[in-house]
Order: sequence, then C-alpha cells, then structure tokens
Amino acid sequence: KENMSEGCGRYGFVTPDSPEVFKPVRWNDNGFVNCDDNELDDNMVPETQYSITNYQYVSPFKRDEAIVHFDLNGKSFFKRVFKAFPLSKIIQFQFKKDKMDAIIEQTKTYSFSVTMERDVFDVYNINTDNVLISISSKLFLHIINELKNDNDLMRFFYNGEGSDLIIDVLGCGEFKSEYIPTISCTEYKELSLLEVEKELEIIISPMLLLRVLKSTDKYIKDIVFSFLTDTFEIILENGNLVRQINVCYNDPTYVYKVSRLKDINIGYPISPFFKIQKALRVGNEVNLCIYKNGLIKTTIYAKDIKGTTASFELYVVPKFDTIYEHDVALIYYNPDELTNLRCSGLLISPNIILTAAHCFENNQSPESLINPKHVEVYLGLPVVNNYYLGKGKQKVKKVILHENYHFTYSEFDIGIIVLQKSVSNFCNKNHYLIEPKFDIVNIGGKFRLKSFPKYDKCFFLGWGSPNISIENNKLNKKKIKKLMMRDDINAQRAFRQTMLLNNVVNSNDAPCNGDSGGPIICQKIVGHKSHNYIVGVVSEASSVAPPNASPEEFCEKTDMMLGSSVGLHRNWLNDKINSFKDTILC
Repeated sequence: KENMSEGCGRYGFVTPDSPEVFKPVRWNDNGFVNCDDNELDDNMVPETQYSITNYQYVSPFKRDEAIVHFDLNGKSFFKRVFKAFPLSKIIQFQFKKDKMDAIIEQTKTYSFSVTMERDVFDVYNINTDNVLISISSKLFLHIINELKNDNDLMRFFYNGEGSDLIIDVLGCGEFKSEYIPTISCTEYKELSLLEVEKELEIIISPMLLLRVLKSTDKYIKDIVFSFLTDTFEIILENGNLVRQINVCYNDPTYVYKVSRLKDINIGYPISPFFKIQKALRVGNEVNLCIYKNGLIKTTIYAKDIKGTTASFELYVVPKFDTIYEHDVALIYYNPDELTNLRCSGLLISPNIILTAAHCFENNQSPESLINPKHVEVYLGLPVVNNYYLGKGKQKVKKVILHENYHFTYSEFDIGIIVLQKSVSNFCNKNHYLIEPKFDIVNIGGKFRLKSFPKYDKCFFLGWGSPNISIENNKLNKKKIKKLMMRDDINAQRAFRQTMLLNNVVNSNDAPCNGDSGGPIICQKIVGHKSHNYIVGVVSEASSVAPPNASPEEFCEKTDMMLGSSVGLHRNWLNDKINSFKDTILC
C-alpha cells in the first residue's frame, strides 16, 4: 500500500538472523514500526508467502543477470525505502535473480520483487546515456574505493588479451558507439580487480564521471577541453595524456553539465537544446553530437528515430583567466635570500617577458639599477615547487627599460626581459593581443578615459603577498571593477595618457607586494569569439594605512592601483622587440 500509517499490515523481509520473517508492521516516516497482532488489518496488506530458496548473493563482478527493473509495486517500495532512510544510511543493494535487497545500516534488510528489464536507471532517477568515457586503470581502482558500492557499475569485462577493460553500464548485451567498436558479452570474460595492473582503457558512464570529478582524486592532474579537436583531455599527475574524450552526447542536458565541469562558458541559454527536442519530438532523439566547425564555433546536430534532423551553432568561450597561469613570471633577485622576490611579469613571446621598469631599481643605491645577472625568472605552476626543484627557471640575457622612465615618478614604468632560452610550446597556445590605444574624450576641459564598456571582464595577475617570500606566494587573479585613465589636472598630459587607474572596491581584489609588473588583461567578445587584450602592467598602489602599518595592513587597505598603459607604449614595445636580434616571434 502507498500509505501504511493508517493501519497495521503484515510485511515479509529478510534479516541476518532469520531467512523468512513476517511481522505485523506499520509504515511511517521512520520506516517500519512493529505493531501488535491484534492491531493487524488484513485489508491493508494481505499475508503473502515469499520463497527465497533461489536467492543467491551476486557479486558485482559476477553478475550474470541483465540489469534489473522494478515493477510498479517495487518502484513504490523503492521510493519509500529512500524516503524513510536517507541515502547515506543505505549500505548496499544486493541484486538477486528476481529479488533485490536494500541493506540499511547493516541492521535491517528489506527485500522486494524486481523484473529483469533494462531501464533500471529510471528507478535510480539517474538520467544517463550511452556516452563512453575512457580513464586509466589506476583511476578506476580509485573510483572503486571512492564509491564503496557498485550501484553505478553494472558489469565488468575485458577481452582475452587484456587490452580493453569495459564497464558495461547497460547490462549484458551489444551496444554501439561511434568511437567504440560493437562489444558482445560473449567476447569478454569476467575480470577480477586483482588483474588490473596495466594502464588499460576503461569505459565509464557519464554519471560516474561526474561523481569522480566532484571527488578529490589523487591521480587526475587536470582535465582540459580542446577546442581544436572537440575533446576532453584527462591528464594524470605524471603528465601522461590518458585519453582524448570525444564530445558526443545522447542526452542534451549532459552537454550543459559537462561544459560546466571546467568552467567552460556556453554563450547561449540551454533552451536551444529543448527547442531541438521539441522539433524532434521529445524522447525520439537517436543522437545529439557536437561537431567541430572552427576554433570556437561548433555545430550541435541532432537526429531522431525517423531520420529528422535539426542543428544550430554552438559557441564556447574558455574561462579567460585560466589561459595565462603558466605564462605569469615570478621575477626574483639574489636567490640566496628568500625575501628578495621582486615582481611579476607576463611571457608575451617565447623569450620576452613584459614587466614594470621599477622592478629593477636598486633599493640600496637610489636612482641606480640592479645587475640583471642576479635576476632569475620562474615560470609555471606551482612556482614554489619549481623554485626548489629548479624547474621553470629561466636565466636573463638582457633587460630593456623605457628611456623616459624616471625613478621618482610612475610614468613610462614599463620594460621587457629577454631570456637566454626560449620557452617551448609557447606559440601553440591561444594568446592575447595588445590593446592598440584607448579612446580619450574631452569632458569639461579634463581628459578622461571612459570606463571600459567595450570589455566584458578585466583582471590582473601577480605573485604578490604581504610577506614577499617565494614560500608564501601563490598566483593572484584579481578582478578589476572599473578601469580608467588617471584624471589629474595638475599632472602633465603625458602622465595621464600613459597611466591607468583602478579604484579598488574590495580589499580582496587589491594588489600587494610582488604584484608589480603583473599583466592587466581584459576580455572582449567579438561576435562569439573571445579576444584577450593586455591593457597594462601593474605599476604602483596607494593605501590608506598609517605609515607604520604592517605589510598585511597596507595590502588590506589599498584603495587604488596604477598601471602603465601597454597600448600607448605599443610602438616602443614593437621597436625594442624587433630591434633585438635574438627576439623569437610566433
């Protein structure tokens, strides 16, 4: 019965102590509650004898049955089990030939009938599909340990030669994929986890992938979406590329879920998917795939069982502040002393780093420069490990500062570092553009740059921290709410035109010691493509902290940041870069 709280009925279930127990029980929000025999209402639940002589425990690795499906009464009972007992209290579901046991906290076992059909995921309320995703065997073992149950893993096979390990999420039978050959259960033999010793290709369901990505995994280093091949690349800690996962889906809602795993922003609402479903009659879709059609633009293509097709264009924009992590340089002076972190910078060509000129001032000798031979540059994440392991270390060949830079003022605070060796694979990345020039408008006799309406987002990057030690540093990514030209009627126009001003609203977005020279980057969407512009480099900051404030307080109370405009120094940069004979350009 749907509601047993109004009377007392008899229900049979299995316990560790007795194989067949029929007790008068009442159902309420706490589950089954015993009631007296004299309360029994035979009209509620008739007494039914259950035979369990055919019961046998089925190991998740020796399950010969097809995937089970609950009948109508079984579905209702299944839902009541979950309602009465939170999912965290359900230890295991044991599949049997025509029964299923739900073990609750290892104290009670509730059994109900099942029928052998293939849509078990409807009962689990899991919206799954035929997407096949490959991972390494080490990650697979970790998944098994993380799941602690086998609800998502229906069947395990591998071929006789051990080259493929298959997790069959659809039950024993044939299934097809554009990227995986037709697989028949008869061609595979049962697999013990003890036999998984090699880096085999493992197929998992998309729901299982979502669970893996949400958990802390010690094997996965990164998962990258490639716009060139329309694939997800899973990379392990050792740097090995495990597999490129082709983006092809049967479930349109899954497209949206996967897109959000790595903060890939979809430039349209999800409604077009449902429009396609409406055009193709919901539930009749045979396939829904993303096909590559250019670097950013792709096409969603769907087909239903009658052969009707529909399509629309899809535009994806990478999260703009993840492109630069490995290109932000930490500029370091005198490596023997860990407190001599100087500045940040940005790799703008294989051997050129853009930074601020004041980073090379000699604090011990006013209006003089430090020796470039004592400067070291580190690239890549994590920078602290790179420092101690000697990884990512780049030697400096030459430093070029703007000729008009003056130690006392901030104008023309820009410079470049020429590395002795070029950085590999730089030219293969999707890099940024230099803003050509900002538009200055005359308002009431004052020259002022309009706040940046043409940019969607702006931010700056740097290795700054209150204690300028490499041990305390992590890469900062801080948003810029409003960026404008400095408006100072007492300053020369050249000063106004070469400086940018950022009013810091939130202390969490304020620059700190070591952020100087870091890039100021803005993103602009043109059509459906993302262009990322270097608009400046961090030059200086002002703080309302008292003169004797600690470094932490100075950073917390920073209220304004100044940056050197890169666009207005574009000609200078081009001249210096092109005139240096060892410059490497992409």
